Amino acid sequence: MDIIAATLGIIGGLLIVYKNKNGFLLWIVGNMMWIIIGIELHSWGMIIQFLFFETTAIIGYIKWKKEEDYEKM
Repeated sequence: MDIIAATLGIIGGLLIVYKNKNGFLLWIVGNMMWIIIGIELHSWGMIIQFLFFETTAIIGYIKWKKEEDYEKM
């Protein structure tokens, strides 16, 4: 599962660099996977870090969506 989560994170980052908001969706899924891995490993540091990343990815997606919707008006 860790290789899938890492791959999603890398592809998500590349999509963001190329101004594709779907990168945030990949980050959200990948972060969820890292949180599950952290729970399985009993790694509180990993869990807290990826909860933070999850929150920022969700906020980023929402802001991008709002800006995109505003531009359509």
